[in-house]
Amino acid sequence: MQLQWLRHYNFLIFDETDSTNAEARRLVESGASGNFIIWAKSQTHGRGRYGRSWQSPPGNLYMSILLDSNRFASKQQELSFVTSLGVYNAIRIIGLRNKQKLNLGLKWPNDVLVHGAKIAGILLETIKTHNRQYLIIGIGLNIDNHPCDIDRDTTSMSAIVSQVPEVSHMLDVIMSSFEHYFALWQAQGFLPIRHLWLQKIYNPKHVMTVNDGRNRISGIFQDIDLNGAIRLKLASGQIYTLSAGEVFFGHV
Repeated sequence: MQLQWLRHYNFLIFDETDSTNAEARRLVESGASGNFIIWAKSQTHGRGRYGRSWQSPPGNLYMSILLDSNRFASKQQELSFVTSLGVYNAIRIIGLRNKQKLNLGLKWPNDVLVHGAKIAGILLETIKTHNRQYLIIGIGLNIDNHPCDIDRDTTSMSAIVSQVPEVSHMLDVIMSSFEHYFALWQAQGFLPIRHLWLQKIYNPKHVMTVNDGRNRISGIFQDIDLNGAIRLKLASGQIYTLSAGEVFFGHV
């Protein structure tokens, strides 16, 4: 591991924990200050969006980035796109080193796909305590294995490259990539991040259905707005904007 990014973070490693996001939350609640990277080699209660269980056996990457976000509290959601780009680029780098071209894509708001199958997910959580705002960015990346008993296609690094990276090396590549896009975001704002993200979206010309927890809205992807909300063109021609939800391809 090169660890060039380590000068910006405290680095904690666990053989096992309930979840790295939960560890980050406990750090904040205990009064710890500064930014942290929390890495666990396995999790007993890994979580995805909407409280879904994230299977967390040894061999995959489970990590959280804890940021003191007081100075950008109103723009925290933009970090989902920053992180997605970092994970996407890290996987692309490993593919290039293996001399393999990967069909990579980003799925709004926070999944990374390879050949249409989910390989990584990102979970953002906010916490406010001691009059400060913190952002927790959870990252799960399938490296050695992936679940086969869930209702969506999944894959892993071991299924797509011949030379599978060590988990520690993958963490280093992700953090190096994240730092690059985080610095770009800090210097120039969301516009260049949005532009790069839109270049990498998976299946943009097909019908998408977004479930926002109340309604299911189907349409053709148009873009994301300046707040990161998805914009769909409905059959009527109307443009419909959703700030949160889960994307499915096709009508469901």
